Amino acid sequence: MSQLRMIRGLVLACAVTSTMLADPELGPLAMRHRLQSISKAVVDLTAGTDLLRNKDFLEIYNHPKQSAVLEALDDRALNEQEKMIAVLSIQKISLPDYVSFLKQVAELRQQQRISDAIFRVAYFPGHVWSTKLEENYKNPQVIALLESVQASGLLNSNQRVWIANILSGKAEREHRRFAKDQEKMSRLKEWGK
Repeated sequence: MSQLRMIRGLVLACAVTSTMLADPELGPLAMRHRLQSISKAVVDLTAGTDLLRNKDFLEIYNHPKQSAVLEALDDRALNEQEKMIAVLSIQKISLPDYVSFLKQVAELRQQQRISDAIFRVAYFPGHVWSTKLEENYKNPQVIALLESVQASGLLNSNQRVWIANILSGKAEREHRRFAKDQEKMSRLKEWGK
């Protein structure tokens, strides 16, 4: 009889765990396990786009939760790579939520609760991941965020130049030119087949 209860308990625990992992509303423990699993699967982030082929990553990327990512950034059980994965998973949130997220990232960096590398990935994720700031350089929230971070002392000289380029619209123009060049290259490859 007690063995039957134990087996039922194990089955229930497995069901709860699998539900937590399939649920995009991840709690801190489930998020930690998901990030650790993703990190093991991709080995390193030399090619960050490898994440886009990982089913677990795509589940959190397609259902981003700002609170879960902020909790992950403050989780001492997660390593740098796992925290970078968390930051990259948040790129699809709305612009107001993205601005809010970046403000909180800057606060975490000022409090030295995250590394400079995590801060950089959050603010400068690269064209593949997000161009929200560049595309919305005229938005008052974006302007206030970028001016605030520029005055914070958190940026190196190259980052200050990039922020200035975003604020002036130059970064957005460069992104559009880059996207057009990529499109041309893609068409040339198709034509050459």
